[in-house]
Amino acid sequence: KRAIEKDPGFPTAHAALAEAYRQTGHPDWAEVADARERAISRTPDGAYREALEASLQATQAFARLTELPESPELYETESDAARLREAYKESVELMRKAVALRPGDRRLQQELARSLWMDRSYDEALPLLRKHGMDFELGFALLETGKAAGAIPLLERAARGSRLSAEVNAALG
Repeated sequence: KRAIEKDPGFPTAHAALAEAYRQTGHPDWAEVADARERAISRTPDGAYREALEASLQATQAFARLTELPESPELYETESDAARLREAYKESVELMRKAVALRPGDRRLQQELARSLWMDRSYDEALPLLRKHGMDFELGFALLETGKAAGAIPLLERAARGSRLSAEVNAALG
């Protein structure tokens, strides 16, 4: 209650108060506090604070991942984060480490191929893309390396029933 008195828009304070009310047998008071929490999160300031809090929690959780022992899952998670930052070379290196720990894992090999493709390391990506039947990425890589004749059938096949049809159609264009 003191935190709310000092800053009525304090993120999650109303939600915490609502939980305390529920645990002490005051569901009607809890509903009022929940309604205030929802109202705060709809304001620009509330949404901004909520986003900052979520970002902080994600950063803390990701930092804890680095304390875990080496594993393919850890490297894959770090690779995904590198992709989101558009750090594709870093993503490739992390996926190489994941595959080295579990060389027979088809899914990890596909993710390595995708990282190589996103890094535009087409010479290295092409054999993996072929091996795993990754038609869209393979077709796109062939286009980028000047082999349009080989790319078109792959992109047409990828376009059929694909949720990526807009991207595939753009590549075909």
